[in-house]
Amino acid sequence: MKKYISVLKITALVLMVIIACSGCGLLNLAGTLNNGAVAPTNPPSANDVIYNDPYYSEDITYSAVISNPDNTTTAVAGTNASQNTSAPSTDAAPATSESKTEKPTSAPATEDTTVNTFEDGDYLANVQDVLFNTQDENAARKVLVAAGFDYDPIQDVYYTQLDSWQRNFGFNSIYDSVAPMVGMLYSTSRIRFTYDDKDWMVEIWKGQYGITAGGEIGFYNKPTDRVMKHYDCVTDEEMITMSFDFYNMDEYVFTRGPEKHWWLTGFKFLHVGIPQYIELDMTLGFPNRKMANAFEAGLKKEVKNQQLIDPMKYTRTGDTFNIVW
Repeated sequence: MKKYISVLKITALVLMVIIACSGCGLLNLAGTLNNGAVAPTNPPSANDVIYNDPYYSEDITYSAVISNPDNTTTAVAGTNASQNTSAPSTDAAPATSESKTEKPTSAPATEDTTVNTFEDGDYLANVQDVLFNTQDENAARKVLVAAGFDYDPIQDVYYTQLDSWQRNFGFNSIYDSVAPMVGMLYSTSRIRFTYDDKDWMVEIWKGQYGITAGGEIGFYNKPTDRVMKHYDCVTDEEMITMSFDFYNMDEYVFTRGPEKHWWLTGFKFLHVGIPQYIELDMTLGFPNRKMANAFEAGLKKEVKNQQLIDPMKYTRTGDTFNIVW
């Protein structure tokens, strides 16, 4: 059943790309996937596993090493466990049922397999890697970049570029008003403050964006005498350091930053998230104490406004804020 669900997910992704453009390099995709899966020519040994893959005419033989969540290694199907077992990591305590899963403290270990194990979810990740993370600029990747986005193959996350074309249009609350009409169902929080003869705003979003779930942090300003509440995107000199960890149902999903940005985003494809069950653990660093004080005044008001709907809390260290929402 899991394989059928994976196939359906891939079908949804391919249909999305076909609708977005024509000639999206699907023939190159098929060739890449086919060339990358080469069945071993040697006869299977006692330590090999025979995998009956319905997408190949012959059985695939491979040796697999599976990493458990506690960083120990388990040998599969007759492999020598004593040769492949490592001591458990002591970097972080295991998550309990009463707390959310912790953000990984180090990069995941590379799995030592020659042939793809085709575990649940691997199909979708492989298709996205071929379409959007390739040195060959196929049509699918060109469409993604032209839309102002890029792809992180390590986390399978889509995000906005630093100089995406959206930066030319600033922000207006009308954007949020029409979002539900195009399948975007999210919660938003606006933190407003005045500093250096400008009105500033940090806006935060989290929720469902069509067939993705994700979060955003935007940073904007406008002249204080501008009657219209239309904000400009900050300049490169005005950008601040941002980061956030994205949790869904208390489970860690991905991270973005830290980096200087005006619109830090992250979206997980075919991921479902209800805004009230999504948590953003954010860090914002300001350039000086005066600006940080002005921001904190606006933040306190927003924390009070969100108290009954979707509680927000924060801590401050110097000119840097950690906000959990």
